[in-house]
Amino acid sequence: MIAESMLISRTWRRLASAVVAVLGIVAIVGSGGGFPPMDFDFDDPWPPSVSVEPAELAVQAGGTAVFSASASGTPPLRYQWRRDGVDIAGARTPTHTLVGASAGDDGAQFSVVVTNEAGASTASALLRVSPWPPVATEDGDFALADWSVGPVLTEPATAGADFSVTREATGGVADAFRKMTLSLPAGPAGISVLQMSLPSSYDPAQQGSIYVVDFALACNRLATTTWGETMVRPVLEQGGRWFAPRSAALYCAPAWMAMHQGGVTVDEFELVAGPACVVGAACPDFSVDAGPVRFGLLAGVNIPAGSPAGRVELGIDDWRVTVWRR
Repeated sequence: MIAESMLISRTWRRLASAVVAVLGIVAIVGSGGGFPPMDFDFDDPWPPSVSVEPAELAVQAGGTAVFSASASGTPPLRYQWRRDGVDIAGARTPTHTLVGASAGDDGAQFSVVVTNEAGASTASALLRVSPWPPVATEDGDFALADWSVGPVLTEPATAGADFSVTREATGGVADAFRKMTLSLPAGPAGISVLQMSLPSSYDPAQQGSIYVVDFALACNRLATTTWGETMVRPVLEQGGRWFAPRSAALYCAPAWMAMHQGGVTVDEFELVAGPACVVGAACPDFSVDAGPVRFGLLAGVNIPAGSPAGRVELGIDDWRVTVWRR
């Protein structure tokens, strides 16, 4: 598949170069000049590009960590994995596996350098190791009694914005899913609805301080009668304040799409609703002295000026939260 995609890319590059060349010749000849010399090398190698999945990974002590590189570029491609910047002997395949992770591996950075005759590309991933098994909560059935609706946010303050929630038995990633209908007046208008999974409570005082949190969910823009940006974000609630990871948002398309955000630390959350945080206080607080935390999601839509009033039907499925403890 990589070779096929490279062949297609090189074909398009050649066509683009040919078009540029023809346009340049026409411009020069049209201005009274002669034909310029052409010196195009259509067989230049394509330099590599690489990414690593997952970018952040947490495992329990004694577990196995697997990192996979996805690379493109003119073959042959050569791989070299590194740990904290130092080459790992013999680690020259697209996948690197660490068996029996220990406390000493916590915080290690694993990177891969991919090279070919045109250059090199590097991507990195971070490993975290917890001494305890994770605490996971998930929902793919979405019984209405298992969820509560929290604050409703409108931006700008939008009169006439409304929503409804139902459970659909079929049509999700795996049958049942949570369906939201978000109604808006003419733009600019927006509405976002915070929702809580009632079984998801985690108490650091009883279960231990939180190290990092993994989030996953899927969404589908089922139907729309107005144009807008539809988004779902994972959230947590603590002490009447709602927080969302800054980097975790899934923009929904007219098909089921999934998001996974791993290794979210306490400093990566931002306040999205509730009273302002006290200066100097941990907010949110993941320590053993913190109050209970509950998890959920935020779903919303924004439409720009000039958009007609209408509604957006949104499907949500495969919601999952994993708490890793120190």
